[in-house]
Amino acid sequence: MAKSEFLPTPEQQAAIRHRGGSLLVTAAAGSGKTAVLVRRILDRLLDEAHPVDVTEFLVVTFTRAAAAELREKMASALYDELERRPGDRRVMRQLALLPQAHFETIDSFYYQLVREFSDRLEISPAARIAPETELELLLEETLSALLEQRYAGGDPDFLAAAEYFSAARDDARFVEVVLRLRGELKGVPDPDRWLARQCALYRDPPAWCDRPYVQELLLAAATQVDYARLLLARAGALARLDPPLEEKYLPALLELGRDLDFIEAHMEADVDSVVHSLRTWSMPRFAAARGADPVLKARVTALRDEVKSCLLRMRRDLFFLTRAEADEDAAALLPAIEATTSFALELERRFSQAKRERRILDYEDLSRYAYALLVEQGGQDGAPRPTALAKTLSRRYREILVDEYQDTNALQDAIFTCLSREGRNLFLVGDAKQSIYLFRRAEPKIFIEKKHRFPPAAGGGEAPQQQCALNRNFRSRAPILDFANVLFSLTMQEDFGGLSYEGEALQFGATAYDPAQDRPVELNLIVRPPEPLPEDELDMDGEEDAAPAGLEREAALVARRVSRLLAEERLSDGAGGDRPARPGDIALLMRTVRGRAGVFEQALLAAGIPAHADAEEVFFEREEISILLSYLKVIDNPLQDVHLAAVLRSPIYGITADELAEIRLALPEEAAFYHCVQAAAKALPKAALFLTHLGEFRALAAQEPVERLLSRLLERTGFLSVAAAMPLADLRLANIRLLQRYAAEYEQTAFKGLFRFNLYLEGLCRNRRDLPAAKRLAEGGDAVRILSIHKSKGLEYPIVLLCDLAHGFSTVDLQRRFQVQSEVGIGLKRRDGARMVEFETLQRAAVRQRLNRESRAEELRCLYVAVTRARERLILFADASLARGSVTRMGPAIFRQGLLHPAQLTGAQSPAAMLLLALQATEPGAALCDYYGLEPPAAPLPCPCTLNLLPPALPEPLVAPHAAPAAVPQGRPVPQDLSAQLAPCGNAAASLLPTKLTVTRLSDLGTPQESDLPQGALLAAYRLQSSLRHPDFLQQRPASAAEIGTALHELVQYGYLQRLAADPVAEIDELVRKGFLSERQRALIPLDKVISFTESDLFRRMTRAKALSRELKVIQLCPAGLLFPETPPEAAGEQLLLQGMIDCVFQEQDGDVIVDYKSDRVVSEQVLLQRYRRQLELYKLAYGRMSGRPVKCCILYSFSLNRAIELP
Repeated sequence: MAKSEFLPTPEQQAAIRHRGGSLLVTAAAGSGKTAVLVRRILDRLLDEAHPVDVTEFLVVTFTRAAAAELREKMASALYDELERRPGDRRVMRQLALLPQAHFETIDSFYYQLVREFSDRLEISPAARIAPETELELLLEETLSALLEQRYAGGDPDFLAAAEYFSAARDDARFVEVVLRLRGELKGVPDPDRWLARQCALYRDPPAWCDRPYVQELLLAAATQVDYARLLLARAGALARLDPPLEEKYLPALLELGRDLDFIEAHMEADVDSVVHSLRTWSMPRFAAARGADPVLKARVTALRDEVKSCLLRMRRDLFFLTRAEADEDAAALLPAIEATTSFALELERRFSQAKRERRILDYEDLSRYAYALLVEQGGQDGAPRPTALAKTLSRRYREILVDEYQDTNALQDAIFTCLSREGRNLFLVGDAKQSIYLFRRAEPKIFIEKKHRFPPAAGGGEAPQQQCALNRNFRSRAPILDFANVLFSLTMQEDFGGLSYEGEALQFGATAYDPAQDRPVELNLIVRPPEPLPEDELDMDGEEDAAPAGLEREAALVARRVSRLLAEERLSDGAGGDRPARPGDIALLMRTVRGRAGVFEQALLAAGIPAHADAEEVFFEREEISILLSYLKVIDNPLQDVHLAAVLRSPIYGITADELAEIRLALPEEAAFYHCVQAAAKALPKAALFLTHLGEFRALAAQEPVERLLSRLLERTGFLSVAAAMPLADLRLANIRLLQRYAAEYEQTAFKGLFRFNLYLEGLCRNRRDLPAAKRLAEGGDAVRILSIHKSKGLEYPIVLLCDLAHGFSTVDLQRRFQVQSEVGIGLKRRDGARMVEFETLQRAAVRQRLNRESRAEELRCLYVAVTRARERLILFADASLARGSVTRMGPAIFRQGLLHPAQLTGAQSPAAMLLLALQATEPGAALCDYYGLEPPAAPLPCPCTLNLLPPALPEPLVAPHAAPAAVPQGRPVPQDLSAQLAPCGNAAASLLPTKLTVTRLSDLGTPQESDLPQGALLAAYRLQSSLRHPDFLQQRPASAAEIGTALHELVQYGYLQRLAADPVAEIDELVRKGFLSERQRALIPLDKVISFTESDLFRRMTRAKALSRELKVIQLCPAGLLFPETPPEAAGEQLLLQGMIDCVFQEQDGDVIVDYKSDRVVSEQVLLQRYRRQLELYKLAYGRMSGRPVKCCILYSFSLNRAIELP
């Protein structure tokens, strides 16, 4: 079967062929949604009865990469169709129109719309998207000017609000509240109306039960009451099994039930009585049950205690104020809320005006302007209706296709609805189970609401809006899908996240897997002996940057498991066979990578496993950046003592702590430290050098832009050389280049000068924002990847290890004094300035309830995304001791109609807690319950999961630890013959072998038969060649022929083969535009050589191959005797790491073909074969051992001879 052939399932075919109305497609993980999108468009393009051009579709995605992938796949599908129908004018027309097709991101679509109708918006058509740097500076300038004006005006409401939110020293908290409110309104269609409604709720609140915050609290109370009833029912059933318990405990349990009855009966109609009742409530007395079964007694007691916790939570979080007290709070808070919202609206108005004056836009402007062009509010309910322009534009598009629709917000939904033809030509693809972008204001409820409202398309009705589901998964093996179905059928529900898993189960669809090779999901619980947890492990309220000590132990266990996988695991090769697992097949997924992923990376590297942690570096905290920023601040103002000391202590000047003390003592205590440096300069040359540099830089700062100043600083101080001599030099140098780039971007804005640049950076630090830092690249491409679950979305890996599952959810956002939620409203604490105390309010409590529930629901969806990334193996790791708090506190898992109770899901403090609670209902749950001392499941569900309780200590370390040297007893004589005290090396010959070899260097020596070296000297020559190389600065500039060869190699490496054959000049231009080729390389590429290559039989075989890989990194362990035949027998079995880079490998029916491109100027094939035979043989050896696939031949393609040469 050709690689481009796509055979849709009946469900996919239904989505592809659906006509006559809008369609909502629920595309589960691995269901082939991209192929469905492409095939649907292709089918409509080739529909002779109803012809449509590709430019009549609007295809919208959320990322540039996704848009580019769709366009690329569309082009590939059209080229494949043209190959099947040579000369077809319809297909050729669509290929010609494809560059003008609307495959856009949401932002790029908005931008084109705004530019086209800029006159209606009264903005300049030349307006540009400003960089973040410029926008930050402009916002800060606008905010400062507005604050200054309001303070000068003496507006009492503003002053009261600023004082209400801020501390005694400054108004930073008030500014934080305003900016937070501004950020929360980004997805709200009409912020002015929304804010006015929130103020009205405080000013003139509606009936009690009609208030949004009261509805939220009543919902939370109903959940807690229901949960407590189920706990009581379980406790009562257990108590009745034991007469002493039934006699002594049952009356108190019944009394607790009556307390719950009272709350449920009065919480809506008479909330005050519930408040008063809970304020005086105390736990009923449980009489001593002597002679009771201790196991049953412990279980009943645990259930009773959780009921008590429910009642205390309701008293603390839900029913702590009467109606009169709540109204009093609202009246007291109204002035602060009105003044704050008024200030926020004025700030936004002025900021928008400032951007107009500078002819700049931000991405929020694009969405607001697009909304203004296409949507108008209509009717009493303010429901969006299309404008006249929207109705006109809707005729442009036969169909609007939107991918990842579960991540849209209300504003985006209104725009696409109004742009459509009365909602009848939308094709919306998404999966609410994979919505994990709440922090970007995604609203999965929009997708869920449509899913509830649209009828199924299977009935064949004429409804203008229908839905269908693609639940067949073509990615994962059956045990992974079965595990996911069990886990999420127990947890996903309408009462928790709004989405039921019923009808959403993943169906097995992959055909390339041998069922005999299926392995169950593996759950590894790391067991530690009971001990008090360190404080940093117990604190779940902060965003931890530093990893706790227990994480290192988990990382070591993960490294051991990865090592076993690489030694033992066989993976499908996609053609009915298998191959050994490689590091690049493995991904470690984590909920939080910052401060934690590096621990796993180091553990893997220590075990000899190549790994790369895809974690963001903290730019401002990098040593090299901190030094340079301090220097820039000192140049601007040398009287900043802390930054001045940092510069002097830096490696640039190397002034020691003792020398700093001497400098400080050079003048009296009241003198500025800078003046002390001036006074000490005569006696301290390093201080004198600093003053010389500083004088130059201060003079330069007054004349030159920041970028040039920074370049001069680096040049004069030699800091680049200093950074290059430090650990991780490449990363440090990359960060310095980034700082130079940020300085250059800053100079492109309307703001100039060093002072403003420093001010801008200080603002980023103050607001806890950061600039992107350089990322450390893995050595080669074949490495274990460590990344966050969010980064993994859209990706897949043969083996997934889900790690750090017991790491607690962050609750830092829930602790803020000012809370906002689009449906519940605004909530904040009430402050008593006289007594300097704060009180919780019902409004804030309600917002926190909603935010917490939404956050926990998203955490469950994150777990779904993580589980469905795996193709063949899924392995989970969790610290059972860290998860113990959540699991044992709530007692046994409580299921309601087969679903884990939402109260327990909301109360879970980590992914592990959710997972372990749900798995109590499964067959592996018996071991879980035994470990945690819980009641085992009565009728456990089958689940393809193996549970391992890992021991509290490793049997042996992966790598010998660096132990502290033992103290040498004083007076012990030193032995005369040290050799007697040293154990001889077990294999001296092996110590002479290199640990790593490259194919190119090894092949340069030839074989022992071909080489001029005497027998036995090949290994010695390799070691000598490895140790001798010219320094980079002595390397001569490559000859023109070498440059041409490099250009040709990069062209065939990065070029799109079909386009290269059709129009090589256009493809070369495209590669230059994208930065893959330089302008100089464009001029050097000989077109006649390229054309000869594209007309060769080898090129045709490559384009028709089942699969093709370019620049394939090969890393393989090979016996030393295989690489160096003269190796002594005792060392011949030693494994050496052979690595190289194959230009191209492609698959044909009867085996794989290795291709190596050569541009050497030769006169005959024999010269090339003699020169490169050894290299190809090594490539064949390494690739065959690494992939497990047969290599049928190796081919050299000579650009000099214009021919392919097959190795005999």
